[in-house]
Amino acid sequence: GKSLQALDEQSAYIMVNLLQSTVEYGTLANRRREIGGFDGMPMAGKTGTTQNWSDAWTVGFSPYVTTAIWFGFDIPGNSLGLNQTGATAVGPIWANYMKEIHKDLPVKDFVRPSTGLIERRVCSVSGLLPTEYCSDGTRLELFILGTEPNRTCDIHEIQRERDQELRNRIQNMLLIE
Repeated sequence: GKSLQALDEQSAYIMVNLLQSTVEYGTLANRRREIGGFDGMPMAGKTGTTQNWSDAWTVGFSPYVTTAIWFGFDIPGNSLGLNQTGATAVGPIWANYMKEIHKDLPVKDFVRPSTGLIERRVCSVSGLLPTEYCSDGTRLELFILGTEPNRTCDIHEIQRERDQELRNRIQNMLLIE
């Protein structure tokens, strides 16, 4: 049969990279910490919850396996309970399961395409190229070649100028009185 490619390998890798941040810094980060990490095995995932907490799920994957766990009801109107989210209700079970099934497997990274991607340090607030005024920090981000930012951040410089203007007005008001 004919194969269908939904995404090019660069876009697919960017998606994996984004979903890894869910496990490292996002809704699954506490679950990762609670089990003591995945012993170096890269993990990516996504949590979800419906309104009224009637369904909650975690879907996650490593370079070896994908696992989806869902809690919910097939009869409308039921609820798992207040604040029973994909991260809080399902995340711990997913994390424990993934740790257990990977415990004897060698650490293996997600395969990064050899071309077509570029890393750039960006301002953590604007996502643009940082300047000396980017006081809120910077982060390294991955881009498909040609989509990386080419403008420098102007948010913090504008804020600095605004704050200086405010200070000047206050000082002038104090001198008048």
